[in-house]
Amino acid sequence: MSPTAPPAPEYAHGTSGVLKNALEWMVGGGEIAAKPVALVSASTSTTGGGNARAWLAQTLTVMGAEVIPQVLRISQATRRIEDGRLTDGPTVAALRDLLDGLADAAATAREVGSPFARVDGALLS
Repeated sequence: MSPTAPPAPEYAHGTSGVLKNALEWMVGGGEIAAKPVALVSASTSTTGGGNARAWLAQTLTVMGAEVIPQVLRISQATRRIEDGRLTDGPTVAALRDLLDGLADAAATAREVGSPFARVDGALLS
């Protein structure tokens, strides 16, 4: 699994059944244990998908993932995307900051020497 969770739509203040089932298949397997994870949510509404992001953060934490405290909620996402690209300057900057935070968390995991400090199946280096 990549260090960032896959995108998923928000349904009834939670995530899709497909993502929920995929995560449930991983419970107890340790695939995501102690791995840094960054969460980004986006929505066409003003909430920015925050409910699904909160649900996902709770679920990943129970599974042992190291969900970094920094999050990004992108509200009114259709106003910030043109031709499939994120074009809103402040949102791009916030995403860069979030990815920097994820990189820092991955570096810390490597420094600690965690046996779970792996991203995409490769030992962090």
